[in-house]
Amino acid sequence: RIVWHQGELRPDVTGTRLDGTIQDVTEQRRSAERIRFLAYHDPLTLLPNRNHLRELLARVMQRAEREHHRVGLVCIDIDHFHRINDTLGHSAGDAELSQVAATLGGRTSR
Repeated sequence: RIVWHQGELRPDVTGTRLDGTIQDVTEQRRSAERIRFLAYHDPLTLLPNRNHLRELLARVMQRAEREHHRVGLVCIDIDHFHRINDTLGHSAGDAELSQVAATLGGRTSR
């Protein structure tokens, strides 16, 4: 569980008392993490998406420039992928993308 708490010591006539709150923020934290994951990953393949690439590449390029290193980037394209979607349907295209993602990620497809 993830909890958030705050408290304050308050002097009164009987001594000092502690006033505060404790909240379970587990679900809010999980929701925020899920939203962040979906913002940076493709929901079908679970691979990092363009947003993720842009941010990562910017950091890597800054570091490479600072440390005088070179950076290489490999782009992979599935030739004529639109034909799969057009002739066999989007479910076949999704299956193909999942298989490619599994191969790239070193895991079995879903």
